[in-house]
Order: sequence, then C-alpha cells, then structure tokens
Amino acid sequence: MIIVGIKTRGNQIRLLPVAFSRDQMAQIGSFGLEKLKRRVSFGIGSNDAAMPGLQVGYQRLKARRVGSSLRDLKFTGRMLDDLKIQSVSESSVRMDITTALSRIKARTNEQRSPWLSFSPSDEAAIYAEASRQFRGNIVAMLTLGDKRGPIWANPSFFRGSRVGKAA
Repeated sequence: MIIVGIKTRGNQIRLLPVAFSRDQMAQIGSFGLEKLKRRVSFGIGSNDAAMPGLQVGYQRLKARRVGSSLRDLKFTGRMLDDLKIQSVSESSVRMDITTALSRIKARTNEQRSPWLSFSPSDEAAIYAEASRQFRGNIVAMLTLGDKRGPIWANPSFFRGSRVGKAA
C-alpha cells in the first residue's frame, strides 16, 4: 500500500512519501511562497483575517512615504524580498528569511500578527497545485511504465486528512 500525504508546518511543505521530483517540489514551493507573499501584500495574516492596523505615527509616516497605511510588510519591501526557498528535496521545501536584519523584523511582526506560516487558504491552494502535479505523475507512470507501481490520487484526499491511499 502506498500512502501519499502533504503536510505543512510553519513555512515548510513536506510530502510523505516521495512521489514528486525535486523540480516538481520546487514548483510547488515557489507556488506556496508566492501565495504567502501575495496574501501578506493584501494585509491578511496566517489566520486568513486582516492584520491589525499600524500605530498612528507609523501609519502617517508610511502613508506619506509609500502611499499605503495598510500593514502589508512593504515599507521598503526588503523583508519580503529576503523570504526565499532555502532547500528543496523530493519530499520537502524549506523557506526562510535570508538576512539577519529581515529575520529580526519578521520575528517582531510575527509577534504583532502571525503571517509567516501558511494560512488555510494557502494550504488549500498548495494542495490543489500538488494534486495537479500528482496527476501528471500518474500519467507519466502509466505511459512510461514507471517501476514504482500504480498510484491513485483523488484531490479530495488532499483536504482534511490530507492522506490518500492506493491499493
């Protein structure tokens, strides 16, 4: 029996057991990273709710300099630019903030309002993307006669329990 599961923890995506290539995991990781950055750019936290407003003085300063008083973590844009994929394997993608200064800013903002982990809507989109990638693996295995044996995937298994089983 082959068990396929996708697990997100914080800002990591993990697939159990190996069913994707490194390139596919890199694509899924890039997709997840872009979803996270896009969500944050709209001022939405990791709980899919709006992040709290800025303090009055900082709100005025940001409105003057950037043109937006929304907590979107884009005063200079460096911190979100420093959020990158660090490592990719056939079963996981690890993302982190690359510079020390940006890590300090991220940690402070995370304490004010959680944002650095995947939200439920991010997870749903990542599971849909992984399911799309997984279907491609099935077609390749059926047409190329891969030695791993048949794998069955139903997109509904990527929601809720996030586990699909093959006989």
